[in-house]
Amino acid sequence: MNRRDVLKAGLSLTALTPAMGWMNLLAHQQQEFNNGDGQLDHPDRYKNLPADAPTIAMVIYEGFTVLDLIGPYQFLWALMDRRVRIVAKKKGPITADTGIQIIADTTFEECPKDLDVLFVGGGTEGTLLAMQDEETRKFFADRGKRANHIVSVCTGSLILGAAGLLKGKEATGHFAARDLLSEFGAKPVNKRTVEDGNIMTGAGVSAGLDLGLALLAKLGGEDYAKLCQLFFEYDPNPMFDYGSPEKAKKEDVDMSIQMVEPFREAVKKFAREIRHEKE
Repeated sequence: MNRRDVLKAGLSLTALTPAMGWMNLLAHQQQEFNNGDGQLDHPDRYKNLPADAPTIAMVIYEGFTVLDLIGPYQFLWALMDRRVRIVAKKKGPITADTGIQIIADTTFEECPKDLDVLFVGGGTEGTLLAMQDEETRKFFADRGKRANHIVSVCTGSLILGAAGLLKGKEATGHFAARDLLSEFGAKPVNKRTVEDGNIMTGAGVSAGLDLGLALLAKLGGEDYAKLCQLFFEYDPNPMFDYGSPEKAKKEDVDMSIQMVEPFREAVKKFAREIRHEKE
């Protein structure tokens, strides 16, 4: 597709540059697939980026919830002028709470100090362990104080809170743990996505798709975000209108919260411990 074809398709100039970069990448992959031996080539999409190109650090840890990562990643991947890194304490496969493994390509130590986006998703037991890990908290506190955007999905906001990044800030998270944000000085808000200054937080799990789209619009422009939304066919129409506490039966909401009660109590206990340490 050439420049004229893109413009004929109704794509505005503000979306033209990133869209062409994305199209070129897809075209290269298709050409390699058609001309090769049936094995899909994965070109280094970052090879033409300058060394100081903005970095999006998406942090994972053992026991994270995979959709918290993949939803936003699908949208942020489309930003052709930024380098997306999957960051963890160690390189290699990191196992999500469902058993799926994601490969971390960057360690805490290797992660650039000045980030465009610092992102983390949630979980339960894995999230608690990440919060309790001093090295992890120090990493978030250090990178967070310089990052242009600090972003979380689900209970990932508790990790931000434990690192001291949410004091006095409005934030959201999974409904079964959202109130716990106040344990770290944050102001819990019952919304799908919440933005307070340079901090953007999303509600539970699937809210990462909404948050990813919103962040893409902020970083790449609304026109390009709309193009990506269309290409990804992000047009939610679930079988049941039951995906929030306000729409569900009270007994189901209570059961959902009860399922994570040990996690809730452990978070409260840890919050008391770190408050005591600072006194």
